[in-house]
Amino acid sequence: MFKLLKLGLKNPRFYIEALNLKWKNLFVLSLLAMLALSGSIVVQTLPLIDSISNDVTAAVDHVPEFQFEDGLLKLEDNEKSLYYQSNFFQLVIDDTVSSRGMQNYIPIDTTKVNKLSTDTLLNLLVLQDQTIVIIAGNFYRIPDYYHLFSNHDSLITLLQSIDSQKATMLTSVFITAFIFSFFIYWFQILLIAAVAGWFNARLTQKILFKMRLKLSIIVSFVPLILLQLMDAILPFFRSSYFMLMFITLYIIYLAFKNHTEFIRNLMQKINKNELDKNEEESQR
Repeated sequence: MFKLLKLGLKNPRFYIEALNLKWKNLFVLSLLAMLALSGSIVVQTLPLIDSISNDVTAAVDHVPEFQFEDGLLKLEDNEKSLYYQSNFFQLVIDDTVSSRGMQNYIPIDTTKVNKLSTDTLLNLLVLQDQTIVIIAGNFYRIPDYYHLFSNHDSLITLLQSIDSQKATMLTSVFITAFIFSFFIYWFQILLIAAVAGWFNARLTQKILFKMRLKLSIIVSFVPLILLQLMDAILPFFRSSYFMLMFITLYIIYLAFKNHTEFIRNLMQKINKNELDKNEEESQR
């Protein structure tokens, strides 16, 4: 299979041999393609994870002294409410803001609302009677928050632990990316195989969909790897589904074209040899 990929780089006509490959080999190739897609997403996510970790850790220096009494937040007498913002993390600690028994309402007065950022990716709001995590605009209320971080020291420990959880976050990103890549990859392959049916109009022997599927898997492999490498290395470059589809269909077109020319030249050579042989026999 990998020899076929190498030969295909020299002349796309060799890709036609993919029609004879076993499905188990092609599934291995598709798995490698999905791993490449997942790896590219992880590499692009690394700087974001580092930035979030640094922003969360930097917030530690600004956490005021507080504790929870009967489940309610209480700042020390000499401490002020905290509204901390960085590029990716926002931390709010305010014991004057209460939900007033309403689960989906945070009654912050206008002077304090102006201190809040609506664009920050990760937000932690520690309020008088509830704690809220907001990730990319999605609200999550934390139950038993006063047990999770009961005072100033425990919250600092929690924030500092983010830096040691990078490996776990990367693992989660990779698993999520692989699941995402699985659906994206097969959607692209199925679409390419379906569109490649247009080439049947010019072929004397029609290529069935499952055979075009084989061809799409092997032809798309090298372009997909190259596009993912460019995504990871070049900050200004971003590949698209249509880019991979266009390149793959063009190579499939070249594979059919070059294979047809090869067969035509081969038949002409055979016919010429037969004519020469017949001519020699007639002269005898």
